[in-house]
Amino acid sequence: MKKRVDAAGVMAVGNSAAELVEDEWYLIRDSGELPETAFHASLYYLQSHPDGPHLQLDVAQRQFLFSAAQERFEEIILRDLDFTARETPAARGLGRAIINYQRFATFCRRQRQEELFAASVGGKLCPALQNFLLAAREMPGAVVHCSVKELESFAAQLGASLPAEVQQFLVFSC
Repeated sequence: MKKRVDAAGVMAVGNSAAELVEDEWYLIRDSGELPETAFHASLYYLQSHPDGPHLQLDVAQRQFLFSAAQERFEEIILRDLDFTARETPAARGLGRAIINYQRFATFCRRQRQEELFAASVGGKLCPALQNFLLAAREMPGAVVHCSVKELESFAAQLGASLPAEVQQFLVFSC
């Protein structure tokens, strides 16, 4: 019978490997601003931590945990590319979306998941940036916490084109 002490110090008895991996999936998925850190913490707990279950994760289980981090990264970046939410406490803005995009790219490269990263970029992130720019054009004067050069580089990496007049409707703070 397997014993497990969760983050709150509660002992769980009899959890199967699948249940333990699923529990960690939820911890990664709801991890806040650092999904890569949560991913590695879960791998460590499941495989190596002295009080962990010492599982030997197969490729499918690791991929399952990776998918939680991928979803969380996408959610964070999409939140920051939502022009209408830019002034809410949760949103961090365009500059932060660029930083999190770079973290996501590095994470995917380290995990050898470039194809999944490319699918995220083309399917979700590029359209989100284009929608951000369309909305910003309708409300000129929005401040973005990045430089023109950073935005140009970000757009190029996503495969999006910037409007020629982007400097006329966005205010760059860097």
